[in-house]
Amino acid sequence: MQKKISVWMTAVICLFAVIVSSMVTVIVLQEVYNSKLHEEQKLYNEALAAEMTNYSNKIAAVEEQMAEYGEIAADIQKIDLMYREYYPGELDAEALRKYAIKGYIAGTGDRYGFYYSPDEAKALMESVEGETDGIGVNVIFDTELGCIEVIDVYPESPAEKAGVKVGDLISHVINDDGEKESIQIIGYDAALSRLRGEAGTEAKFMILRDSDGDGKYEELDFTIERAHIETVSVTHHIYEPDKTIGVIRISSFEKNTPAQFTAAVDALKAEGVQKLIFDVRHNPGGDKDSVCEILDYLLPKGDLMRTVDAEDNYTTIETSDEKFLDMPMAVVMNSGTASAGELFAAAIKDYGTGKLVGDQTFGKGSMQSIMPVFDDGSLVKLTVALYCPPTSENYDGVGIVPDVSEPLDETLADMSFYKLTDANDNQLAAAAKTFE
Repeated sequence: MQKKISVWMTAVICLFAVIVSSMVTVIVLQEVYNSKLHEEQKLYNEALAAEMTNYSNKIAAVEEQMAEYGEIAADIQKIDLMYREYYPGELDAEALRKYAIKGYIAGTGDRYGFYYSPDEAKALMESVEGETDGIGVNVIFDTELGCIEVIDVYPESPAEKAGVKVGDLISHVINDDGEKESIQIIGYDAALSRLRGEAGTEAKFMILRDSDGDGKYEELDFTIERAHIETVSVTHHIYEPDKTIGVIRISSFEKNTPAQFTAAVDALKAEGVQKLIFDVRHNPGGDKDSVCEILDYLLPKGDLMRTVDAEDNYTTIETSDEKFLDMPMAVVMNSGTASAGELFAAAIKDYGTGKLVGDQTFGKGSMQSIMPVFDDGSLVKLTVALYCPPTSENYDGVGIVPDVSEPLDETLADMSFYKLTDANDNQLAAAAKTFE
């Protein structure tokens, strides 16, 4: 005879089973939790140790730098004490500070680093905006002669009225004491700052002019009153041998360059131009936002500019939208094409929208930032990154190789580049031929 289990006993047994099962589950979960907690604690301890090591390394590096700074300061102090004791002349504290900073930047090996005094910084920022107080010329640096070459004189500008001509070589600037300072010694950037200045003040400089083309230069001193001027970085004309081709010359990339560029395109299209040659010969570069705005106007959707760090990590910093100028293009460049000028040419090549014609470019694929460091309005320009075109590699120290190699004809070697015409410019002719 089977004994019947009461309902109460069944409930108790079920409850007991549930309790036992829950306890087992809790124990298992506790073990899993403890295992995960142990693993997370281990990872945390490893990360903390790595961070502490990294922190210690940074502290050690800072201490090493501070010791190095101390040595530099001590050395400068020794020299300063010697001069204060023995030098018969007067010491200018501001000049000493300025050249100490310049000397440090030069010692870093940063080829493009530069210190701008408050006055130089003001002039620099005005020029970047495309408006400046000055004499009204476009110039380049002639590395062979160590002079500033005048490549364009603005109509009705103070320079034109004073008789400055295209092809003139500015060899010296003249300071307030009447002393002539060589461009080779003070440098290109500093000399430009001296030529610029507030409207109503005077720019004084010496020019070398070869009037007869016989290689003999006469020395001419100029004193010109500066005026407020909007810089012109874009010029255009219809190509004489073929009226369907327009030539747009970009001398540099400033804040107002994109507006001048689109205006040039519109003007040429209105004249019936169907193809465009972009001339960036002797374009030293300029503002990255300016060149990227123009490339955005020209090119379809995609990357425009990337940076690469020391570990070869690439970062896209500028892109283009879907709108673009659907016209055949070509770019003329030479060894004087640098920085943003090279980026412009390389981007058009990367997108396959135009051929590059001329000579291999300069090879400046580094990006500089201009930063305020002190409270006096001065600025420091320093190299902060290497940059790359949309898909091709960085070209710093290498340059960009043209699709069509076309050196300027040897018979034109002695002629100022800016005096070339459509009739004799073989590089423009080679660019026009790419449309055939």
